[in-house]
Amino acid sequence: MKLLLITLLIAAGLYLFMVECWFSYIAVMRLKAMRDDGTLAKLGRFAKMSAYAGLGLALVKDAILVLIFSIILWTLPREFTLTAMLKRLKAGGGRRGAAAAWLCDSLLNQFDPNGKHC
Repeated sequence: MKLLLITLLIAAGLYLFMVECWFSYIAVMRLKAMRDDGTLAKLGRFAKMSAYAGLGLALVKDAILVLIFSIILWTLPREFTLTAMLKRLKAGGGRRGAAAAWLCDSLLNQFDPNGKHC
């Protein structure tokens, strides 16, 4: 019973971490859109500082996601970002490629200002 509870807590923690990382990704893509349309330059000093701090944190979380998804997708991590890993897996095809394509299409591409994140 105790082992089941610990397993459920770990699974819930991983899920919440991944959702939080996804929200960070959405925020980063918003900053990318602001950079592209010139509105990022209009931000105040504190907002810019906070945005860049958030970008740094997002990069660290991205590296952690690479490790998590390496386990989930049963592959060795060769990249520093999840996007690079998903691109590699999509190009390789198979079930890992199909999983990577689903992640890109369902969770990432629609929030990228270019519409094609990976």
